[in-house]
Amino acid sequence: MSKIGRLLSVNHAGLPRLPIPELGDTMTRYLASVRPLASDAEYNEQVGLVEAFTKGTGKELQQSLVARDAAQAALNERPFFHFENYWDDAYLCARCPNPVNISPFYIMQKPSQSTGVENAARFVHGALQWLVTARNGELKDDGGDMSQLAMFLGTTRIPQLVRDTLEFHADTSSHIVVQRSGKFYRVEVMKQGVPASVADLTATFNAIKQNATTDDTPCISSLTTEDRDVWANARTELISSSAANKNSIKDIDTALLMVALDHGQEDGPASTAKSLLHGTAPNATYKNRWYDKHQLVVDDAGNTGMIFEHSFSDGGSWNKAIGDFWPIVTGNHSLSPAATLPFQELSWEFSEKTMNSIKAAEVKLEKDIDEETQVAVVNWEEYGKDAIKQCKVSPDAFVQQAFQVAYQQVHGKPAATYEAAAMRGYFHGRTETIRSLTVEGNDFARSMARGEGSTEVLREKLVAAAKAQSGVARLAAGGQGIDRHLMSLKMEATEHNVVDSSDASLELFSSPLYAQSSTWTLSTSNVTSPFIDYFGFGAVTTHGYGLGYMTFNNRLPIHLSAFRSGETKVSDMADSVEDALRKMMKLF
Repeated sequence: MSKIGRLLSVNHAGLPRLPIPELGDTMTRYLASVRPLASDAEYNEQVGLVEAFTKGTGKELQQSLVARDAAQAALNERPFFHFENYWDDAYLCARCPNPVNISPFYIMQKPSQSTGVENAARFVHGALQWLVTARNGELKDDGGDMSQLAMFLGTTRIPQLVRDTLEFHADTSSHIVVQRSGKFYRVEVMKQGVPASVADLTATFNAIKQNATTDDTPCISSLTTEDRDVWANARTELISSSAANKNSIKDIDTALLMVALDHGQEDGPASTAKSLLHGTAPNATYKNRWYDKHQLVVDDAGNTGMIFEHSFSDGGSWNKAIGDFWPIVTGNHSLSPAATLPFQELSWEFSEKTMNSIKAAEVKLEKDIDEETQVAVVNWEEYGKDAIKQCKVSPDAFVQQAFQVAYQQVHGKPAATYEAAAMRGYFHGRTETIRSLTVEGNDFARSMARGEGSTEVLREKLVAAAKAQSGVARLAAGGQGIDRHLMSLKMEATEHNVVDSSDASLELFSSPLYAQSSTWTLSTSNVTSPFIDYFGFGAVTTHGYGLGYMTFNNRLPIHLSAFRSGETKVSDMADSVEDALRKMMKLF
C-alpha cells in the first residue's frame, strides 16, 4: 500500500475511536433540544415517547450497537466508527443533484494580484507540491485525523444507479483536466514525480485559453448537475457509444484535479457564489464545471474559488490541506523561463440520446436549480471576533444567536438549527450535529425580536444563550452529540433487525416533533480560515436557509442560500442578520 493510501487505514496519531454516548444522556439532551419547538402538550407527549423508548427497545438497541462497534473495532478495519457506513450511504445513495444540495464552495483570497491563469498556476503548483509530500508520508501532523487527506486529490465520484461509488487515483495520477469554453484539456503536470513550475503552468493555461476560442461544444458538464440516476444512465450511454468518450471520461475520472478557467469575471461575491454553487451566473459558467470532483475555479480577473465533492470529505480536511500549501501558493514565483506542458483536448462523439440528455440537463439546471435558488452575501465589517471576545462571549455562539434573532424577526418562530462540529479528534472522524437552538437561545431570540426587556436583561439573556450554545457545541465535538447516536440506534432496528420494527416503543422515530427537530431550517457551518473570503452551500429544506460563515478578527462574512418555492426570502433574512448583529453589539 502506498504511503498516501495508508492514511485511510492506519491510525497515524493513535486517535481514539468515536465514542457511543450513554443512552440516558442522549435522550436527556434530545428532550432539551426539542423543548423550544414544542408546545407544553407536544413536549409532554415527547417525554412519554422518550421514556417508552428508553425503558423498552432502547436498551436492547444500545447494547447491540455497543457490541457491534466493539466487534468492529477489534477487526481494525472499516467502519472505523459506529455510523461510518451509514454516513457513506447518506451521501452516495442520495439521488439529488450535487450542485446546491451536496457541493459546498470557497471563494478564496486572491493568491496574488495577477491574472487568472497565474493564480490558477500558483494553486495547482502548491497542491502538487503538497501531493509529493503526502506521497512521501511527510504531511505535517497537526494532531487531527488525516485519513481524508488521502482523497483530497485524485478522487472522483462515479454515478451509479441506487448508490454511487468512489475511485482514488492520488498515488498514480500525473495529470489534471482543465475546462475552458465548455472544452476539456488533459494536462500532464508531473514528470517523474516532479511538479510543474508556476511558470510552465501559467504558459500552458494561456495556451489553452488561446486554443479554446469558440464555445460550440455541447455542454456535457451539465450532465453532472443532474439527478444521480439520470446522470448514471447518461454516463453509461456516453461511454458505451464511443471509444473516444470512454477515454475522455477516464481522463477526467483519473485526474488529480479539475481546473476551470472561466471567461470574464463575476460582478461581486454574490455573483461569484452563484457561479460556484450551481454555475448559472450571467457568464453561464456551468459549462466549465464537473461536480463529481474537487475543482479549482479561476476567472480572467484572478478571482479564485474551490468547489468540493462532499461525499468523502469535510471542511476540516480541506482547510488542513489548503492551509499546508497556501504559503507556496502566495510565495514568490518567477514566470520565466517557461515551457508549455503537454496538453490535449479531450474528444467527444455524442449520440442523439446523449444530445437529448444534455439539452434536458441544461433546461433542468436553469429552471429547477438556477431559478429556484436564492443567494445573498453579508460582508459584516462593523466588528468581528475581537470585539465579540471583549464582551466575554464566544464569537461562534454570538453569531449563532444572531441567526436565531434574525429568523425570529422574519418568521416569528424558532428554527431547528444544525451547526457542523468537526470530528478530526477521532480516527476517520467526519462531523456531528450541534443543535444550536437551545431553550436559553430561544428565550433571548424571542425577546430580542419582540423588543421585550431592558438592555441589561437582554444582555444577560444573550450571555446565557451563548453559554448554552457553547456547551452543546463542546459536547458534540467531544463525541456526545445527539443525532448520529439516534441514527445508529434506529439503524439497529431497521437494518439489523435487532428488535421488531413495529414495536410501539419505536414510535419516537416517527413522531412529528422528532422529524421537525431534525429537519434543519437553519443549516449552518463555520470554516474560519485566513485563505477563505466566503464559504457557502445550499439550504437543506425548502423552508430553510443555508448559512456559511466565518469569524475573522474584524469581519464576519456570511453567505446565505434558500429556495424560492418555500416560505423563505433570502434578502429579508440577510437584512435581518445585519440588523441582529447591530442590535446585539449595542447590548454591551
